[in-house]
Amino acid sequence: MIIDSHFHPLSMAKKGIVDLPEDITGIAVGTEPGEAEMMIASLPETRRIFISAGSGPWVLNGDRFISADDEIAKLKAEAERCSVDAIGEC
Repeated sequence: MIIDSHFHPLSMAKKGIVDLPEDITGIAVGTEPGEAEMMIASLPETRRIFISAGSGPWVLNGDRFISADDEIAKLKAEAERCSVDAIGEC
């Protein structure tokens, strides 16, 4: 069994790494609002992978950043909508 406490499957996919070991257990970390939903859709239903919604520190410099309170509200809404397991990468 492979246990990974923090990995980014969407970033991995952008780099061409799409096959995760079948026996992986871990936390797939979202780095921007909306990524948790994309991870849930792209990871196998039989996964033993927990999903976290998050906003990386670079989001603070992005065009869509309004305020910390707004960012927290986005993450809470995503967590509720997608039933994520955690909020992280904050």
